[in-house]
Amino acid sequence: MFKFEELEVNGVTIKRAAFTGKLVAPLSEKTLVNANGKNFKVATIEFANVDGEMVRTSAICHEGNYSKGTMKVGEKYQCQVSIIPGYDSPFVSLSHLVAGGERATFDMFGISVDAPVVAEGAE
Repeated sequence: MFKFEELEVNGVTIKRAAFTGKLVAPLSEKTLVNANGKNFKVATIEFANVDGEMVRTSAICHEGNYSKGTMKVGEKYQCQVSIIPGYDSPFVSLSHLVAGGERATFDMFGISVDAPVVAEGAE
């Protein structure tokens, strides 16, 4: 299940969700550069779609992730999908962080999602 959240970036509202994806092929040998001048490589990942079926797609892996060390084919990593207005497809990225489970939710800790969460000492 994908839990999308909305986020405003430079005046544009995007939707994004974290999920786990398995790296199924080595990262591309060629390093590409995005419009912001950031280096990235292309990855192929496999994950369970909304129907529970295993599907494959391309994802980008930024230099800040792949430079952390060897990313192993067959390993599961944290991924993110972003739905950006004006783009003709979802934007999928692959992190270097090994997937260890599901993302924490408030109810895991007995916190009502209806009640505001305020850090101690914050106003």
